[in-house]
This record gives sequence, structure tokens and C-alpha cells, in this order.
Amino acid sequence: MKRAGSSTGSARRIVAAVAAAAACAASAAACSVLLDWNDFSDGTGEPDAGPRTRGAESAVEVDSATESDAISLPLVSCGTDELCSPAVPSAAGWSGPFALFSGASGTLPSGCDPATYVSAPAFTGNEGLSPTPAQCSCTCAPPEGRSCTPPGVTFYAQADNTCATPCDAGVFLDGGCVVAPTSCPSFVIGSTTPAGGSCVADGGATIPPLTWSKAAMACSPGQTAPRGSCGSGELCLPSSAPFCIMHPGSVACPPGEYYVAPYVYFAGADDTRGCAACSCGAPSSGSCSLSPVAPPPGIPYFDAAAPSGLVYLDTSCVTPSGVFFVPESCPGLPTAKSLKLSATIVLEGGACEPSGATATGSAVPNTPTTFCCTN
Repeated sequence: MKRAGSSTGSARRIVAAVAAAAACAASAAACSVLLDWNDFSDGTGEPDAGPRTRGAESAVEVDSATESDAISLPLVSCGTDELCSPAVPSAAGWSGPFALFSGASGTLPSGCDPATYVSAPAFTGNEGLSPTPAQCSCTCAPPEGRSCTPPGVTFYAQADNTCATPCDAGVFLDGGCVVAPTSCPSFVIGSTTPAGGSCVADGGATIPPLTWSKAAMACSPGQTAPRGSCGSGELCLPSSAPFCIMHPGSVACPPGEYYVAPYVYFAGADDTRGCAACSCGAPSSGSCSLSPVAPPPGIPYFDAAAPSGLVYLDTSCVTPSGVFFVPESCPGLPTAKSLKLSATIVLEGGACEPSGATATGSAVPNTPTTFCCTN
């Protein structure tokens, strides 16, 4: 953002720069201080796009997403590809000067060039946070505690071949012996269906790494950084990167003519990404059926054409010596005989529908640091 009075200040600086250049042209031999216009901006906020390759191995010039049309005074040359870093303002909390390098995440070196700077960076951070949502999963184990409803058995008189009049209210075939009245040997078996039960939910969450569009690294001049022909509080440093001052937090640049272009980078992020709880609906599908009951050893099943899964017993619940031709519906028994029924009910299949486990939360940058730089 443009500082108040920047248009007037910019014009004043241009006049001063032109006057200085004219004086140098009039007496080149007597002029030892040259103005470097490489990074001068005309107020559009677009810094010089020329390559900068010195100062940090494989580092690239600052290219922050923070836009600024603030204009810095031109810096004074102190040697080949070297400029005087302006003195750090006296405003509280600011430190420097630093050379600030930034680029796409993963492109900056791990340290600063020890030939010019302290090898350990004075600051590393990022900007352009792009948090990918959590990857959530949810599955349901097979149903547990489920059972089959016992099928009802309705008896009819032998003479009632249409099954129009039941003998009584009927009973349920629940695994024991069910007695068929002597006078009502015909019967119809009702259906059996799954009931009850639940499934255990199994949910998981995978949190992708945080990604940033840019990384930044600040390099501090070594203890032997030369002052050269620069003024008090200034250093003669490579022009490979902008000179910057640093302050914790996100703050405005201090008053001054040089450190005017703000950039903000973050040390980390508050990450609350996760997944909502996984849950399972009530069991559905599946089937119940009558399973064949194994007879005692050496005793065959009676009446292979009878309803599947039933064993027909005599009134004492032992295997009879003769064959009971017991129909599934109501043609009636060939001979009126009292009998008992026994069956095993088997539950097969069934599943629960998983739900929930949706991505929650996000990530926001934290611990900002402000750099104010020459541009």
C-alpha cells in the first residue's frame, strides 16, 4: 500500500537523483558515489526484474504475494554489484539489515552463503498456505447380535384342504418340538426374517502435509561485513537481494525513506483438520432360512420332498419307524397321525451402511513476521 505523501516524496527523490547524476557527468573523476537505479520504481510497485544470483546459493529474488506500490529511495553503490544497506530505523522491535530471499516452496537452499552471510538463516517461513482437507474413511464390521424371528406354524384339519379354517391361533417354530394336533395334521409355515443387531464402526483419518506456495529465508551479514564507503550504520553488501528489516507480528513499516515495501511470512499454522465420527446404520438385507437338522447316526431323513430344513418326529420326539409325508401346504396327511416338528433357523448375510466421517476443520497461518524491504 502506498505511504502518505509518496507521490511528492517520489518526485523530490527523482529531482535529487537527476541532480546527482548531472554532477557526476560534469566531473566524472571527482565523483566517487554513484546512484544505482536498478531497483528504482516509478510508483507502479513493480521492482526491477533483472536477475539476482549472488548472496545465497541457488536463491532467487523476493517475489512476495504481498503487493506494494511503496517507493524506496535509490541505494548508493559501494562497489561492483554492491550497495549500501540503509541504517536500521530506531523504531522499537526492528532488527536488521537482512538479505531476504524467497521462491517456490522447496527451491531455497537450507542455509545462507557463508562467504557473505552467517550460514544459519536468521529466519525461515512461508506464505500462501493451501491446506488439503483430511482424507476420511468409514467402514462397518459384519452385524453382531442379530437373530431370526421364529416362523409361525398354523395347523389345519385334514378335511380342510383349502386351508380356510385354522384349528387354532398357531404356534412358533423356535427350535423345539412343535406338536401337531391329531385332528389337525396339515400346516403352513410362515416366514422368518432377520431382526436386531448392530455393527461396529471403524473410521480413520489421514491428514495430508500442509503446503505453501512460497518459502522465505533471511540471511544476516557476517561479523566481518564491510562498511566500505557507506555511511554510519550502513554496510556494503551484495545487491543480489533486497535489504530488509524484520519485526515479529504483522505490523506496518516504520517511518523512513528506504525500508518501505512490506512482506509477511509465517512460521507455522494452526491445524484443526480432522474427520467427523464414523457411524453405522441399523443392519439391513440378509436372510433367514430353515437349515436341515442332522438326524441321529444311521437314520435317514424322512420324506425328501417335504419342506426343506424340517425333521418330522413322532409324538415322543424320537425318529419314527415309518415315513411321515407331511405337506408344506394343505393337501392333508395321507393318514391322520400326530407328529412333532423340529428345525434349525440360520441367519445369512446382512450389512450396515456407514455414514459420517466427513472432513472437518482447516488450517490458518500463525506466528507472522513482517519484513520491510528496499525495492
